[in-house]
Amino acid sequence: MNKFEFIKYEPTPSEKHMGIATVNLYGKILAKFKVVPTKDGSNFFPAAPSIKIGDSYSSCIILDSNIDKEELDMLIKIRVRQLLNPQSAPAYQSPPQQQMSFLDECPF
Repeated sequence: MNKFEFIKYEPTPSEKHMGIATVNLYGKILAKFKVVPTKDGSNFFPAAPSIKIGDSYSSCIILDSNIDKEELDMLIKIRVRQLLNPQSAPAYQSPPQQQMSFLDECPF
């Protein structure tokens, strides 16, 4: 089972962001990410939902692993790019999972 599964992308032409990407996280949580264009409009990035607390915003979805965050961001970018321009984007492949025993992890 993959950690992340891209479900759908919904364009939002009347908003500042490009659309909403729905992703299944760990087979248990459906999360929606805004797909936001960069300032110069040449690229885009996924933005997790956030909540305003006082004068600042805090993310509602925080992944404990930078590797998982990078993998999720890449999945969203590639799948949205495929939907926007099917000829230009490479297919997404989940990285292979490594199985390590506790002896491999222990430096002693």
